[in-house]
Formats: sequence, structure tokens, C-alpha cells
Amino acid sequence: MAQIATVADVAPAGSAGAPGERSWARDRVKAAVRRTSAANRDRRWALLRREVCWDDVDHVVDLGGTAAFWRGCPDDLRPRRVTCVNLAGDPGRTVVGASEITVVRGDAIDPPVDPAAADLVVSNSVIEHVGDDAAVGRFAAVVRANPAHVVQTPNRWFVVEPHLALPLHFALPRRARIAVVRVWDKGPVHRDRATATTRVDGIRLLDARKLARLFPEATVHRERGLGHTRSLVAISAVAATGRRAR
Repeated sequence: MAQIATVADVAPAGSAGAPGERSWARDRVKAAVRRTSAANRDRRWALLRREVCWDDVDHVVDLGGTAAFWRGCPDDLRPRRVTCVNLAGDPGRTVVGASEITVVRGDAIDPPVDPAAADLVVSNSVIEHVGDDAAVGRFAAVVRANPAHVVQTPNRWFVVEPHLALPLHFALPRRARIAVVRVWDKGPVHRDRATATTRVDGIRLLDARKLARLFPEATVHRERGLGHTRSLVAISAVAATGRRAR
């Protein structure tokens, strides 16, 4: 069974503005989110430093990942090889120090590389975007094919939805979320209903129980902010101990 652990974190903030001030206010909110995201990444790397046996990790497959994420990785944790699978990624290779980061275009549910052949599978803020429950289940099965895995996702019940910088989003029915996202998405916006609907339906947040059910061999760590669980990180026992099953 999955276990639950807790680590400290912080949370994003937002601000509003009149229509004539949309661009200024949106820039302010995005800057606040970027600052908070950078602090959160530092805390997450500290968690992964403690919980993952990096000495056994030579090759990582990052489902939905980007080269920028791994360029920001602490130098002593960056694996020798990283393969990022991303639907919108620009294929190519980047050398950072002693590491080679390769981006391949593909679907994380049906990746063009074999995650089970890597030393570790990583996924950050992807599982909430893959689709309905059936798609989430398929994605989790791809990840679990490798017993060493780390999966991070925002907590469904956190007071601020991080993709939208929208407070108390979980209390709103779908129609209300769509109405709000027509005028607010990390700051003031103006968009049609179809675009707002696509934006809302493209985010399906998980809670700790669901993440634990999807990854039963993992410990679910809670990242804290504003006195609540901001995000969740499932780290498998194999990733933590360095025991690999081939």
C-alpha cells in the first residue's frame, strides 16, 4: 500500500485588474507564479535528493518533460542521459555538463521509447493533463512498467489552482469554472467560451488517495503551502532504495 509523507512548500498568488490593465495585471500574476514555481522546484529537488538513490540512475525517461527542467537540475543529481517525451517538444539534443538531454516528440500514454528500459521514470505535472480516468489509468500503467518512478501532480484540494492561479477552484461546478476562465487565467483575460471550455477540461486534478491507488508501490509525499497540501509526489520504493527489477 502507498504511504503518505509531508514536506514543506509555498503557494502561488494572484492579482486582479480592470480590462484596460489586463496585460499589466496578468504580467504581475505570472511573475508571482514564476517566483513561487522556482521556490517549489528548489524544494522538490531537495526532496528528490533525500528520497531517490541517484547513484543508481544513469538514464531517466521524463514523460511530458522538457530540457529546461533538467537544465535547472542540481549538477550533482543530473543523470548522464535524460530522454524527454513531449507532444509539443522540439526534437533535439542538448549537452549540459556531462549530461545529454534528448527531447523526442510523442504521447506519454504511448511513448516512442521504452520507459521500462530506463533507470528511473519521472513525470512532473503531466498526469492531470492526459485526459479522462481511462487515459489516466493508461498513463499510470506506462509509468509503473518501470518499478523506479517519481510522479508529481498538484493537489486537487489546494486553495489555489496552480495552472489558473484561481482560488477555491474545487468549490466551483464546471460551468462556473468555464465562466471564470473566460475572464481569468493567471490574471485577467478575455476569451470565448469554447477556448475556456478546452482550458478547463484539459485539467483534471488528483488527490492523494487517487494518486496512491494509481501507484500502490510508492510513498506519496505532501508538499505544503499556506497550511495545506499544495502538491503530491509519488516516489516508488525501488527509486528510493536503488533496488532495480529487470
